[in-house]
Amino acid sequence: MSHNDKITQLNNCSILAHTTNNDPIAFCHENVISFVFHPEVSHTTYGKQLIYNFLCICRCPFTWKPTQICENIVQQIKIFNKLFGDTLHLY
Repeated sequence: MSHNDKITQLNNCSILAHTTNNDPIAFCHENVISFVFHPEVSHTTYGKQLIYNFLCICRCPFTWKPTQICENIVQQIKIFNKLFGDTLHLY
């Protein structure tokens, strides 16, 4: 999501939960609550605490590291190549 992205329309099953400057920033659908904001940026008040709370609620381990993304992608490419041959070309 980019800083300029915004919600322009909700489906009939969603409920608008909050707005800022008349732009929707939170909505609910069934048992899912969604927010449109960036808790990771330095000017978000309590952003780190929000992320920490979210990870606790989701019961995510705190052992994740950014390098794991690269390792995961490399593993997926290797699996893809085993299944489909060397047909994936990265430019």
